[in-house]
Amino acid sequence: PDRRKNRRELLPPAIAAIRAVKYDFGAVDAALTIDGAPLIFEANSAPGLTDRAAELYATAIVEHLEEKP
Repeated sequence: PDRRKNRRELLPPAIAAIRAVKYDFGAVDAALTIDGAPLIFEANSAPGLTDRAAELYATAIVEHLEEKP
């Protein structure tokens, strides 16, 4: 799967989920259905930051910033 494409498709509904529950920051558990529609499972106000999770968050943030024009 094209993870960057999936991330781009999931980012708007994930941001909307965080805003809907009025969080300043959060993590969203989401996936794309077999038809490609976004599916939000939950929004977390205090996502766990294990060493691996922190590394994944940092990588995602850097990749997101690098995609900005």
